[in-house]
Amino acid sequence: MKKKIDFDFIIQGIGGVCLISIVVVILFSIIMRAVFNKPLMWSGEVSSILIVWSIYSLFGLNYKENQHFAIDVMDEILPKRVQPGIRVFGDIVTLITLVLLIINSVTAMRLNQSMRTAALQARLSYVYYLPFMLGSISMLTYILQKYYRLIRKRRERT
Repeated sequence: MKKKIDFDFIIQGIGGVCLISIVVVILFSIIMRAVFNKPLMWSGEVSSILIVWSIYSLFGLNYKENQHFAIDVMDEILPKRVQPGIRVFGDIVTLITLVLLIINSVTAMRLNQSMRTAALQARLSYVYYLPFMLGSISMLTYILQKYYRLIRKRRERT
């Protein structure tokens, strides 16, 4: 029997490790500056990279758990029977947007391949554009997975 990979756990782990690492880097930077009078030039850069990775790594999981930012004005205004259609429309618009974001992030990664961060000399493509692309792919996957399950559930009923 094959063991199933729990992608939710992996994504939560990446986000959690990034958040914990931010705290560790900032605390280490404070100690180095306050106690040893040796400020770390790279700590702000590492923290911003970790913030980007933590936010974008959790894109899809937030969608899956319905914790993403949403404006629910339509839920208040429209009748209950119309609301599922509005949600499907919103997901279609989100899908199209995600596909465009993925395509453009690949282009941005190629164009900025030679650019590097100031302190770490890390490639911008990997530290800023890659997490955005992976987060978008994650969210796209969860949206498709949601509708695949809905369609499969309807077919089982008939």
